[in-house]
Order: sequence, then structure tokens, then C-alpha cells
Amino acid sequence: MQIPSFIMPSKGHLISLEHVPDDMFSKYLLGDGFAIELFTGEIVAPFKGRITAIFPGGHALGLRGDQGVDILIHIGLNAIRLHNEPFEIHVNMGDEVEQGQLLIKADLDKFKAGNVLPIMPVIFTNQAMFKLDCVDVDVEMGQSDCVHILE
Repeated sequence: MQIPSFIMPSKGHLISLEHVPDDMFSKYLLGDGFAIELFTGEIVAPFKGRITAIFPGGHALGLRGDQGVDILIHIGLNAIRLHNEPFEIHVNMGDEVEQGQLLIKADLDKFKAGNVLPIMPVIFTNQAMFKLDCVDVDVEMGQSDCVHILE
């Protein structure tokens, strides 16, 4: 079985989930993963796959990799209260996407104005095994040395 490579979906500061100020994520209620304190609003596909969910307003989406790895990308804490305003969605439900393809643009200025934290949890929703080799460091979009999917 070929393991998909995983790239950072955005530029920012990588943190562990327990440091996310939202119990849904910090207590691993949706699954394990990591989070990025966003420096930019561009979010790309971390691996090749299919869009399995787009949440109302565009604040979150699901992606299933070709090897069955499922992730949830949740953009901004409490961003849903901004009523769709800060998100420009570049994909549709069911779309096949390539690694590095733009998924969503988020307007971080609107996050700031709406008192929304620009933190993006990335959750492995089907309990896929992964190894996090970096934490509490700045990462670049497309960087591939921090997260590794395991068999």
C-alpha cells in the first residue's frame, strides 16, 4: 500500500491540538491531529483526494485521500458566526483535488475584526496513524517534513 505524502496546507505556526483554545479540538473529541496558527488565508490540499464535505459557510471541509485517509480542515475558531463572509471556496463537494491545489481562501482581516482566532485544526477523523515530527515551529505551505502518514 502506497502511503500518501502530506504537505502543510497553509503557512503558519504549528501547534499541538492540546494548545487549541476549544475543547472540541483540545480534548480530541473529533480525533487526533494538529493545528496551524495561520499567517495566510490560503488553504491547499495536503494530499491528493476527494472533497467529502463542505460545511455551511466554508469554515470547514473534509478530504479523503486516495489511500482512505480522512481529514477535517477547520478554518478559524468560531468562524461560523461570521456568516460566510471571510471564505472564498474554490472546490465543490465530490471534486477530485491534487496535492497543493487551492481549496479555500480565508480573509484573516475579517477574522480579526470579528474576534475569530485564525487557528486551523487539521483532524484525522478515521483514526489514521500519523507521525508529527514538528511542533511549536513556523511552517511553510507545501512543507513536507512535519507530518507523515503511517501504515
